[in-house]
Amino acid sequence: MKRFLMILAIAGIVTGLLALASGCGTSPSADSSNLSKDKYDKVEVGSSTDVLKTIAGEPSKTEAKSLGGSHSMGGGTMTGGSMSMEYWYYQGSNGWVRFEVSDGKVTDKSGY
Repeated sequence: MKRFLMILAIAGIVTGLLALASGCGTSPSADSSNLSKDKYDKVEVGSSTDVLKTIAGEPSKTEAKSLGGSHSMGGGTMTGGSMSMEYWYYQGSNGWVRFEVSDGKVTDKSGY
């Protein structure tokens, strides 16, 4: 009987350690699977990518695009040369949410 209780105790400890290691019982973090509307609203155009990651976590997927030649920036200004854009995607409650990122800053957002 004593041996049986010892085996049960060890099994319980191992199960508890495995649950902790896998993240069970922990509170949700910024890396949760869905980006809430409240978190989306906290990210403003012009925010740094560090702020975006702090609020929303790592994106579920990303895309990179390089724009060559002259192109229009917001406010009617034109720029020459190439520019690289990134699109960071998060799962929102109604579908994908997209943040456009360039030069370490959020330049546009859409999805909610």
